[in-house]
Amino acid sequence: MQQIAQRLGLGWRFNMIMQVAFFKLTNIIPLETAADYLKSAVVKSYGSKGPKMVEINHAAIDQGMQALVEVAIPAVWATLPDDTRPPTSTVSDFIRQILEPMNRQEGDTLPVSAFIGMEDGTFPPGTAAYEKRGIAIQVPVWQPEGCAQCNQCAFICPHAAIRPALLNEEGRAAAPVSLLSTHAQ
Repeated sequence: MQQIAQRLGLGWRFNMIMQVAFFKLTNIIPLETAADYLKSAVVKSYGSKGPKMVEINHAAIDQGMQALVEVAIPAVWATLPDDTRPPTSTVSDFIRQILEPMNRQEGDTLPVSAFIGMEDGTFPPGTAAYEKRGIAIQVPVWQPEGCAQCNQCAFICPHAAIRPALLNEEGRAAAPVSLLSTHAQ
């Protein structure tokens, strides 16, 4: 569904596609009636943004109706346990003392000393299995051709995939190549 939204120019906004998918799957009302209601709602909600936005959302509804595919789920999945994480007694200190409090939204209570040895912000490998949130489908990449060197990308990057390095000439000469961007070399 996301690919349809991106192809149409809606970016990450695929709510109309998901709404038509809901109506197709649940069959609460006839699909064509649901599509007509959704298209009317698009005109009401997005009409002030111009006819192009209405047209794009109408296309999203039409394409969303055709995009659903049935996925066969193996019957054995119905008997799988709900929690496949190892018991707490077998997890590392990092998981127990840092990641679990962060998952409970209690990261502000962690002392700075809990992060000694991790000053660069890296986590041990394999910790994603213990996180509540999903892992990103797409990760931001620095694009040097459009860079104004404002550093806003590093500030807003939710995955810390873009990290800045502020160096003077002496620090630049001593820095590992991995810290240097292509425009700073």
